[in-house]
Order: sequence, then structure tokens, then C-alpha cells
Amino acid sequence: NKDIVIVEDARESESMRRRLWAMAALLLTPLGEQYVQLEMLNDGYLEARNMELGDTVQLHLNANGALEEVRVSCYNPDSETEQLFRLSVSTELIDTDGIMMPQKINAYWD
Repeated sequence: NKDIVIVEDARESESMRRRLWAMAALLLTPLGEQYVQLEMLNDGYLEARNMELGDTVQLHLNANGALEEVRVSCYNPDSETEQLFRLSVSTELIDTDGIMMPQKINAYWD
């Protein structure tokens, strides 16, 4: 029985949107859409830009070329500063209704 909280601060709203974009990119599902621009910046990571929203995340790969971590710069409402938000995945996978997913996803601020 919790009250609904309306976020009116533009920085907080943008931060939530960027973190959701990072989670979507982590799952790789939207990366083939035509509103997404992918750019390989070096051997270690790509940038995925949502052309409709203007949000960009970095997809960092491990030495085997598998996704290791997603990073996005956004406002941290707890520290009230711009920080790097990171999502990292475990190398262990689990079968979820026929879809292989990381066993563990860690989320943290830099």
C-alpha cells in the first residue's frame, strides 16, 4: 500500500530513462532496431545510441568478445552528482523458458 511518487525533476527523470536504456541494451534486445545506432570504438567496447531519445550507453566486451558490462553516465539522485552507472553480468548462464540469460546482473554506481 505505497503511494505513487511523481518525479518532476528533469535530471532524475533523464537518469531513470538512461538506466532503463542501459538495462535494455544489456539484454541486447533493442540493438537491431532501426532507431539504434551502434558504433565500435575500439576492440573493447561499442556505443549504442538510441536515436529517438539521444541516450548512449557503452557496451564493454571481455577478451572472448562476450558482453561483460554496460556503462552509462547519468545523475545519481542519492549523491546528487553525475556518475557512471554500471551493469555487469556473470559468465554463468541460466535457461529461462528457452532463453539463455546471465545468472547474475550487478548494478552499481562508480
